Amino acid sequence: MIVTGLAAVMVGEVLPGTRSAGRMIFNAIAGAIAYRMAIAAALHAGLNPYALKLVTAIFVLLIISIPIILKTGRPSHANSP
Repeated sequence: MIVTGLAAVMVGEVLPGTRSAGRMIFNAIAGAIAYRMAIAAALHAGLNPYALKLVTAIFVLLIISIPIILKTGRPSHANSP
């Protein structure tokens, strides 16, 4: 339950918009819906329910990294020629 709430807030933080209290509440609700939809899609695709922790961790990691990627552009590779 706590992980779902934290994931909802993290997903909601990524959504664009002003930072008013009403908008932040809306974003948290939208984040909760997106998080639950990702879980439902993983289960519908036939993923083993025991692997949900991995799927949700990857989903949250991707959501958190979106602002960083958008801010800096494409990720650079340090060893590329």
